[in-house]
Amino acid sequence: MAIRTLNYENELHYPLGSASYIFEKDILKYINSTINKDTVYIAMGAQPNSTPHFGTMIVFSLGFSLAKELSALNPDKNIKVVFEAVDTAVSKSEIINNIKYQISLREDIESTKYFKQFESMIKKFSKLTGVDYIIRRQKEFNSSKDIGNIVENIITNREMISKIIEPKNETLRVRIACPKCGRADKNGINNEYIGSKIISECPYHGKFEADIYDESYRLEYSTPLRAIIKNALYQAENNDLDIEHQWIRIIGSDYAGVYQEQLIHKSLSKLGFDISSLPFLLYAPLILDWSGAKISKSLYLKKGAYKYLPEYLLDYQRFDKETKGEGLSMLIELTDEWIRDPKKLFRHYTVYYFMEAFKLG
Repeated sequence: MAIRTLNYENELHYPLGSASYIFEKDILKYINSTINKDTVYIAMGAQPNSTPHFGTMIVFSLGFSLAKELSALNPDKNIKVVFEAVDTAVSKSEIINNIKYQISLREDIESTKYFKQFESMIKKFSKLTGVDYIIRRQKEFNSSKDIGNIVENIITNREMISKIIEPKNETLRVRIACPKCGRADKNGINNEYIGSKIISECPYHGKFEADIYDESYRLEYSTPLRAIIKNALYQAENNDLDIEHQWIRIIGSDYAGVYQEQLIHKSLSKLGFDISSLPFLLYAPLILDWSGAKISKSLYLKKGAYKYLPEYLLDYQRFDKETKGEGLSMLIELTDEWIRDPKKLFRHYTVYYFMEAFKLG
């Protein structure tokens, strides 16, 4: 069979529908209407277990662009970007006696080099936009005053919640690491819950425990569980008049749709949270491969995918080098335009769009 060559118009289209129809001309006014405090944190999260790839760079660029545009509208307000560094994500895993154990990034010195790349990227975005930033690790996130109450609510309702967010195992994937070796029961299979204590077991050092109020900084979560807790915490802080800041969130569009509505929002609703007052959530466009699938960090790391793509799309340092330090500036110009002309925000883009835009091959 002969290979077909597909021709394209080399013209961009922005078909209107759903949010792009409603916010075709302006989304800033709507987002600005949700702000009622003098300090605003625009939050983005990532696992610093590899170099930031292009999709990650887009999310952070969009966050800084939004902060810059909101600051221009509100010169009297303190608007910052917050990087929620998920250093409790898995670094190493092993199966012992049919139980999967993991060691998190915060126990792994190797992850430090990737964390520094995130820091470098964020510092450059800050300099380009004039927007200040905060980098917060999970230990600090978990030390927030409302965490204990939120986690207790989830543990009390763990049978109901685990059926929604973990239908495969129906277990609550809240973890505490062994204080001696850092191993944690990844799926919470052997966890026990007594009062405010979580009791876990290390295959080498026996049982250990943590109090969800006094030692909340030790807690680790699965991705959907962390999303539930983050939404609940941000909502609590937004509603607390004694806390001077409020939250806005930016995440990738791969977390939209069924995941957000059926897993996260449904769980929050069943836990008694008012989902109508959750923090404003803005989705960043996905970066797609030739077939329409999102560029996946896990495929790149585990299976060596995307060998046909230029390395700069998968590696922040290569991107910075090949654009002679101008790449992040070009991204900011692009995401600024998305915020100002939001019909360009509510769609996805292929890697070839950016290869054409940057003329790097």
